[in-house]
Amino acid sequence: MSLADEIAALSDLARSSHLAPQIGHLVTESFVDTLACVISGAGSPAGRLLRQHRLLTGRSDLEARIPGSTDRQSLMDAALTIGTCAHVADFDDVCWEMMGHPSAVLISALLPAGEALGSSGQDLVSAYLVGYEVMVSLGHAITPEHYLRGWHATATCGTLGAAAAIATLLRLDPVQFTSALGIAASQAAGLRQNFGSMVKPFHVGMAARNGLQAAFLGEAGLVADSHALDGESGFLNAFGPDTSTSVHLAQDLSQLLITKYGLTRKQYPSCAATHQAIDAARSIYRRTVLPPERDLAVRVLVAPACLPPLLTRFPTTALERKFSMEFCVASALLAGEVDMSRFEDDAPPDDAVTSLMKRVEVSLHPELSAIPENSAEASAAEVVVTTSRGTALDRERVLLAEGSPANPLSEAALRLKFEALVAPVLTDRGAAHAYASASGLSTVGNVRSLVDALVLPS
Repeated sequence: MSLADEIAALSDLARSSHLAPQIGHLVTESFVDTLACVISGAGSPAGRLLRQHRLLTGRSDLEARIPGSTDRQSLMDAALTIGTCAHVADFDDVCWEMMGHPSAVLISALLPAGEALGSSGQDLVSAYLVGYEVMVSLGHAITPEHYLRGWHATATCGTLGAAAAIATLLRLDPVQFTSALGIAASQAAGLRQNFGSMVKPFHVGMAARNGLQAAFLGEAGLVADSHALDGESGFLNAFGPDTSTSVHLAQDLSQLLITKYGLTRKQYPSCAATHQAIDAARSIYRRTVLPPERDLAVRVLVAPACLPPLLTRFPTTALERKFSMEFCVASALLAGEVDMSRFEDDAPPDDAVTSLMKRVEVSLHPELSAIPENSAEASAAEVVVTTSRGTALDRERVLLAEGSPANPLSEAALRLKFEALVAPVLTDRGAAHAYASASGLSTVGNVRSLVDALVLPS
């Protein structure tokens, strides 16, 4: 039996079995959190470009609406646009064990497909679980080597996760299902060199679209090699480490990886590698009265996984700021918060932050250097603040970010995040309605009624 056959069997199990309430709750939280990012991202420059570009405005017999807008696109184009919107603020959830963003990809494929097909909310929950299992099991097997070579695991493994999720939604037979995965394996791509640009969120849209296309082509009868994942020239050997790679799938629903690894719900709209350092800097801000920034010196000592995605010390664009530890820590120390306003394209320059960034040094922490890059503590950090003359002022070490599975955000905090992102688009009343609809995902009879609550009136 090939790995693709095992995934197809797991899909059957997920669709035909009763899911534990806590698993359904985890998935629903993922939808709530991700849909807020989609709605907010619809108005971003990348979101507007994809909603309005002439290549993406053709009509189809399968169409879906774009949350946060009045637009409607063909099913594939909608997955591309929704995925890009979901990740453009880098505020969507993370799974460090795969070094990527599961929900943005999976939900961006499932929401438009579910609307076009008239699926139920419970259908989406089961399909999401299969997609998560595939995306995370593959990612955990081939990272960190895959990531460190320059691949973006969200895009590569996400394409396969999206294909598995949509294949589950379509109830494909075993040959169709394994073909969908084989097709997706040949579409998987995405490079970290594009971090800090519009192409990073485009990776999510690309993975959602390609995975969705692969599943529909598998349904149509395009046949792929059943060993496209685990064959000699398959996905794992092509993308994985030089040593042999094994993938461990759940054998029953009690062993699903989502219950083992979970998801980190982000507190800040920046690269996850900055989050423990931001938490540490905010703690220092709250308890210590600091002198003016010109009299400060800051050291940020980090675990190894923090360094590869940090592209620039001195960002020149809003997107680059999300990948600058210097910017994020300086903002947290001086303002006590790192929120969406810090990453707006037209945000006025903050001279104090710019000044302090020049005195922030980032380096590997000798005591954190053994932390694996694909673990929950991967972006552990310690912030040390002194005067410019070297007098110690404060220090804080954070191993697990706020929002991680072991340190989760409260339901109230998640709702506040949702409303802060959605209300500027849908109004306060519309945000409350959207939150209530998304929170009731498992009871939704037809996903079209959920989408009704997420779009602007035409």
